[in-house]
Amino acid sequence: MTFTGAKTLTVSGSDAHTANSMYHITNRSSSGDLTLTPTNGMTLNAPKGGTLALEPGDAVTLHCVSSTVMDVLGSTKSA
Repeated sequence: MTFTGAKTLTVSGSDAHTANSMYHITNRSSSGDLTLTPTNGMTLNAPKGGTLALEPGDAVTLHCVSSTVMDVLGSTKSA
């Protein structure tokens, strides 16, 4: 993501996610958080002490535990 300003990435439980697949996401903008937003039955588990918001420079991997549950691994905004 490179857009300057606030950004949202929607992760839907309606999409065909396969267990053990991974998605890599980086907020490469110079300003504005990127917020991960679960919809349609998706659960996103934030890292310990973190949130679902990525500040500029933060990078995460979404690891699919199942088709509707993902662990967020990496650097996010502190809770």
